[in-house]
Amino acid sequence: MLGECAEAKGNHLMERGGYLIAPHTKSATHPFRNGILHEKVRLVNDKLASEIQAKIDEGDTFLSEDRFALAVKCYEQAAALLPEPRNAHAISLQVYLALGEGYFFSGYYDQALVAFQQAMKTSGGIENPLTHLRMGQSYFEIGELDSAADSLTRSYALDGRTIFDGEDEKYLSFLASRIDL
Repeated sequence: MLGECAEAKGNHLMERGGYLIAPHTKSATHPFRNGILHEKVRLVNDKLASEIQAKIDEGDTFLSEDRFALAVKCYEQAAALLPEPRNAHAISLQVYLALGEGYFFSGYYDQALVAFQQAMKTSGGIENPLTHLRMGQSYFEIGELDSAADSLTRSYALDGRTIFDGEDEKYLSFLASRIDL
């Protein structure tokens, strides 16, 4: 059951900072996409987890091909498969980070922020530097510079300069104008 976004084939990955990522700094295989599990995390059954992961994988393929609308559609389908409460499952962080990145790379920064805020509510979301990085970038793009500085600072504090490797230099330059790096 692959759905409407199953036509994607091929995965064009490159190495960045020791991680495999999709081109244009899309972080489909970035280790921070998977999060950290805590004791109160709920696990979806294996069949449902496989369906959700398949949607994420399809979306990641589209994202790596710059087919953002199709990637977002897959990620939205993955999110729709999450049982309530949607942010309480082991795979929830991965789903909401993927959805946020789909919106971010599509230029829908307000929608990206909603997804990243949902990611923050999942197990491992608060301590995930990628969540903070993408939130900061989204805030930056919509002109909310104080919020951008806050999120980018948190990302930097969690992972140092490494999290900015391969990203547009404007984000690190902006952060350097706000804090001592």
